Amino acid sequence: MTDNNKVGTLINCLFCGHFYLTGRAETPYGCRAHGFTTFRMPSVDVFGASGEDCALLVRREPGEHTHDKCLPGRKERKENMNISQWLDQKESQGFDVSRAVLPEELEREEEPDETLYFKEIRPCSVLCTGDHPFATVERFGRWYRSRGREKEKGPHTGKPPWWFFTRDRDLALQTAKSRIEK
Repeated sequence: MTDNNKVGTLINCLFCGHFYLTGRAETPYGCRAHGFTTFRMPSVDVFGASGEDCALLVRREPGEHTHDKCLPGRKERKENMNISQWLDQKESQGFDVSRAVLPEELEREEEPDETLYFKEIRPCSVLCTGDHPFATVERFGRWYRSRGREKEKGPHTGKPPWWFFTRDRDLALQTAKSRIEK
């Protein structure tokens, strides 16, 4: 029998070495140790699923926080292929990469070089778990990814996500804005 009224200490993931920012509106936070992304602090989901505080907290030293790495010039890059190189390779092989589905590893591990546009329609609280309409344009090297979810009546959307890749910055911005501002 479990105690549904159990209270945890609520670990602050911002101070954990496993915590990272995904850059995705629908699941902005991630935990590398547990291997998932979420719309709230990962420790909340861990407690909700197990009834226990997260036991994998690895405290960071001051100045080593995730948001520090989001500043220009401080992003860490892996030696393997990045999203821009992958898209270039697929295009050179004759594939139409405009609607390409990225390999999960690239999607999960690479942050955009910059986010040019982001708009989310969220009339309810930040604790709301519903899917909200949004649009964003992110740059990966020479490529721009325009993506989001279109709005419906009411605060939430059941429409599937949309996305496309292009080298045309203006087209990416125009598409994102037109799809969220309908």
